[in-house]
Amino acid sequence: MDNQAVEYSSEFNDLLRTIVFEPQEKCGLNWTVSYSHELAISTKLVDCVYLTWAFDWKKLAEKEVDGFTGCITVSLLDAQMTTPSHKYAVELTSDINLVSRQIGAVSDLYWRGGSVRYKLKYEMALQPYCLASRCLGIDTQFFARDDTDVTLEIENYHLNVNSHILKIHSDYFKRLLSSKFKEYSMEVISMPTVRYEVFARLLAMIHPNVILPSEEFYDGILELADYLSMPSIFRIIEQLLRRETHLTFNEVLLLADKHGMEGLVDECVQHITMEHRSKMTIVEELQGLSVITKKNIFG
Repeated sequence: MDNQAVEYSSEFNDLLRTIVFEPQEKCGLNWTVSYSHELAISTKLVDCVYLTWAFDWKKLAEKEVDGFTGCITVSLLDAQMTTPSHKYAVELTSDINLVSRQIGAVSDLYWRGGSVRYKLKYEMALQPYCLASRCLGIDTQFFARDDTDVTLEIENYHLNVNSHILKIHSDYFKRLLSSKFKEYSMEVISMPTVRYEVFARLLAMIHPNVILPSEEFYDGILELADYLSMPSIFRIIEQLLRRETHLTFNEVLLLADKHGMEGLVDECVQHITMEHRSKMTIVEELQGLSVITKKNIFG
């Protein structure tokens, strides 16, 4: 595998409502960057600026590149000075190739008359990896230790885990690892329907050395947490969404509705004004909301 890092720095560009940066390619990694205004949750719904990076590295699959890890740094420049940079962690996998980050409120980035206040640039440093040899924190948690007593096989990887921690958080594992099931006496327990990238990030959330996932993994983690009967994961992600998130308001609402986070759904609905409601009727992605939530929003 080619271990050459992908490093790139754009020029400063004017903030425009529909700007799309020029497509780029370096070391076999292709990407585009788009700019948009979306609603985000604060003490009220706020119009915010988002940048979205879309990546493609199909050409590198032959070289055993499974993904990239690193950071993207965004800098804003006005007439007088450059503001402090915003540094965002990035994790790209075979299933995650889109990264969206909130840059700031529109009211902070534009003058009252609507004219552009800042120019923007981004810098990127991404390291390719092969999953079989990757050694991030979410991977090293599965190394054999004195307190690991069960081995799980997920996508041909052997993961050493602590059965006590699993049984505390998961009714699924509490049943699976009881003496009533054959898995209780097996040296290696196979989990053929589970994906490694999602499982590793889920377990990192309950590990003694906690590692919280980025928003791109929330949906997959919640689906797996439901399958494994792990209610604590739902509570953790719900609190993360309430405190600070790069997801847009629509994304938070859809995610909460999909995974039965009724309290968060109610909180989202309470933020919606008549003006928001009229605009939401034409948003195609919101057609995926449940019948009950649609009724609470639109009547």
